[in-house]
Amino acid sequence: MAAVIGVPHESHGEEVKACVVLNPGADLTEDQLIAWCKQAMAIYKYRCSEPQ
Repeated sequence: MAAVIGVPHESHGEEVKACVVLNPGADLTEDQLIAWCKQAMAIYKYRCSEPQ
């Protein structure tokens, strides 16, 4: 499951943050998710900040 939300950004006013929750038994590392995002998305659309 995933959700995309707007969060405050100091210079842009707001930026997008994605929250991802894996299904029970799913196996996906943070690095694998970031690699997929870099492959499937434009460079300006993937992670800019550290996950929380």
